[in-house]
Amino acid sequence: MSNSAFDVTGSGGGTGTVTSVGVTSDNANALTVTGSPVTGSGTITLAPRGNYLGDEIFATPGAFTWNNPGCTTIVAEVQAGGGAGGGVTAGAGEGNSAGGGGGGWTTETIDVTGVASISGIVGAAGVAAVGAGGGNGGDSELTSYCSATGGSGGAVSVPTGANAYYAGGAGGAGAGGDINITGQQGAVGRVMNGRTAFMGSGGSSAMGMGASSEHLNAANNAGTGYGAGGAGALNSNGIAYSGGAGSAGIVIIKQFA
Repeated sequence: MSNSAFDVTGSGGGTGTVTSVGVTSDNANALTVTGSPVTGSGTITLAPRGNYLGDEIFATPGAFTWNNPGCTTIVAEVQAGGGAGGGVTAGAGEGNSAGGGGGGWTTETIDVTGVASISGIVGAAGVAAVGAGGGNGGDSELTSYCSATGGSGGAVSVPTGANAYYAGGAGGAGAGGDINITGQQGAVGRVMNGRTAFMGSGGSSAMGMGASSEHLNAANNAGTGYGAGGAGALNSNGIAYSGGAGSAGIVIIKQFA
């Protein structure tokens, strides 16, 4: 009952006044209301209003179905997957790949009176690959309501002894909700005069942190949380590596009766 609001109605004979009302006991079995003064006769009924029924969380990438447990209203949060950081090819010089973009996010309050179920999709994480561009994050949606697109993968880099620039993956976008947020773009990878100048960190999302770019001559870091971009790969030893994977999306449905 601690999550409920109450409508107060009276019945029976007489009139009365209740002021300075406070709840002194609130649990599953008892509710004690005190006030001063309390006068008159009759019955006071406390009727729950806007009762919170808990969250339904869908965190496994792929299709899902939400079945209405008796709700009249839900608040949906939809987070798309993050893009992977770009890999780096083999070759002489230094390579510095770009980070993946963060996935889009949206939230919507929905009247589900009479709605038995709603289908949806949780976006997958962008996949990192050796010597190739990062994979895009998957789109997430609550079908027919709101949706978000995944972050784009970061560009692959080719080692060089000169100058090179590689674009970070674009952030995904939320759409159709009451609030829509675009994920952060992945950071660029840049080599100047054969030396790493800007490291391609991953873009953050509304629900996740983009990966930092910190591993030289090894696979780089993956995004953390939900919908974050992975970092681009760095090399100076002529060997190809992968960037970091993005992180998957999630859909959270808050349920109210």
